[in-house]
Amino acid sequence: MDFRNKQLPPIPEEHKICNYKEVASSCMQSGDPCSTEEIRKENGDLKKANKILHRRLQELAFEYNILQDEQAKAEEKLDHHLKIIEIQKQSLQSIRQWAIVSTTDCRKRCTDALSKVYGRRDRSVRDLIKTDS
Repeated sequence: MDFRNKQLPPIPEEHKICNYKEVASSCMQSGDPCSTEEIRKENGDLKKANKILHRRLQELAFEYNILQDEQAKAEEKLDHHLKIIEIQKQSLQSIRQWAIVSTTDCRKRCTDALSKVYGRRDRSVRDLIKTDS
């Protein structure tokens, strides 16, 4: 039985009274609303629908838990990669700083060495190299 196409319960004034009990409109549609057989059938159908919905709820809860676990793992992995990227940035900054200092030291030593060789301090290293070549 497909419970998705079931009609919503009727508003209270659509209920009929049978022996001081309210009967659902689905019982009234199928014949005698006071028939215990119809009420039992309706109750059976509702129990089946309830079991199906409860099972589907359990399946969805299980899937939800799996998705939460996957999301937590993905967030941990992302945090790990962000830490690695931060460490790499710091390493690159250190290397860059070292390169700047090394280049400056090298230029200074080259200038000092060339000035000793040529005895001139007033000219740049490029000028000395150009004139000697």
